[in-house]
Amino acid sequence: MILLAVMSLLAIIEGCGNDASEGANSVEAPLVDGLYFKYDVTSYSGESTTRGHQTYTVKSAGSRNFTVTMENYTHMPDGSQLLVMDIVFIVDENGIVKECEYRSFEDGYCPFWLPVSSLEVGEYLRDAGMKVFEETTWMGWETYRISDAPNSINFYYELDQGFLVGTDGTGLRQDLTLIENNAGIPTSY
Repeated sequence: MILLAVMSLLAIIEGCGNDASEGANSVEAPLVDGLYFKYDVTSYSGESTTRGHQTYTVKSAGSRNFTVTMENYTHMPDGSQLLVMDIVFIVDENGIVKECEYRSFEDGYCPFWLPVSSLEVGEYLRDAGMKVFEETTWMGWETYRISDAPNSINFYYELDQGFLVGTDGTGLRQDLTLIENNAGIPTSY
C-alpha cells in the first residue's frame, strides 16, 4: 500500500518539476553535502492505515552537482522496517534534476525543494495545473501551499529555504510531515 501511495506522491510532485517561471532556474538551491530530511508517512487505503517514513539525503557529486537519494520505508507490525522504494536524483546547484531513473523528473526540480523566492501566489508551475494557491501557516511552518486543485492533495514548501515540510489532502490519501532535518528547520511548534 505504501508503495502505491509513494508512486502517487511522486507522480503528483512531478507536476512541480517543470517550473514555468523564467528566473527560477537561476536560484541556487540550498543543497550541501550531508544534508538530510526525514518525514513521517501515513497512508490510508480503505479501513487500513500504513505508517512509515521517507528520507532524502544529499551528497556532493563534484563540480556543483549533488546526488539526492530518496528512500521510503514501511514500518512492519513486528517493529522492523522494510525499504519499499529508493530513487537517486543527480541534481545541479539550482536543484534541477539532471539524471534519474524516472526520466519524467529530468529537467524539473528535485521533489523536496522549490525556489520559493522566485514564486508568487497564483503562479502555475506546470501546464498540468500545479499552482501556488496561497501563502499559509501549516502545522507551524510559514509555507506556500501548492496543489493541482483547491480541494486536492496539498504540498507545503517552507518559505525560508524552500524545502518540502509536508503534504495532506484528499487526492493522495497520504500524509507526509517533516520530523527531522539538519537544515535548521524547526520540526515542532
